[in-house]
Amino acid sequence: MAFKILKMNVYKLLICIAIIIASCDISKLSQTPMSKFIGVWRVEDHSILNNCELIISYKSKSLKGRLIKLNQNKLVNLFCDTNTIIISSIARKSNFQFIVKEKLIASELFSSYNISSEKNIEAEFKSENTIILKKSESKIPLFKLIRIKK
Repeated sequence: MAFKILKMNVYKLLICIAIIIASCDISKLSQTPMSKFIGVWRVEDHSILNNCELIISYKSKSLKGRLIKLNQNKLVNLFCDTNTIIISSIARKSNFQFIVKEKLIASELFSSYNISSEKNIEAEFKSENTIILKKSESKIPLFKLIRIKK
């Protein structure tokens, strides 16, 4: 009798595991290539860099993002020009999540006073042409990048 109950519980456990595995989103299990970042992007929903455009490309074996079009923000026009590096590196966190090091506006000024001039942000592709950037372990996006050209 006890053997039948144990056998029945094992079957229930196996069925539950099969249901859980079958309902998993396997698209997240494949690794997103780093080359997906390469292209021209427009910054949206950023307090200072909104509507700026940047190009992400390989520079000395790592991905970097530099400004190619500025907006009308006074701080951007004061501390940045085209070719200013905004993204200093992109590193993989998991198959589909990345850590982006964003250089702050006026980073040279901050670094001369020994104040951190970079911050780490998590990045995840929402679609082929949209990257959502947020603080670590947060669900609320800080801003997003929209692809203009590959």
